[in-house]
Amino acid sequence: MVETSYTPGTTRFADRIRAIMRERGITNKALATTLGVKPRRLSHWVGGRAEPSLVYVRQIATELEVSIDELVAATEHDYQVEKSWRRVRDGMENWVRASALNLRYPEASNG
Repeated sequence: MVETSYTPGTTRFADRIRAIMRERGITNKALATTLGVKPRRLSHWVGGRAEPSLVYVRQIATELEVSIDELVAATEHDYQVEKSWRRVRDGMENWVRASALNLRYPEASNG
């Protein structure tokens, strides 16, 4: 996995894509051509001034041979934290749904 440092004014995605492109020797022009976008548009994504739609994120991940998670998570730690928060959020949403339906939600056992 490519490690990058966060630069103020850029997004994690921008940091990641820039680092991966640099590591693999891929130019903005070459990737833009492959994606079918203007180099200026890709430059905005790589510079953190704009973020691509999910369709382009998927294409970029495919072209760079990385997962979408690798592109959007700054580090493995960030990825694990995001996964943990998703589990917490999902649990809370289930609890809220159960409460709204007056269902008993299983309590955590104390033993």
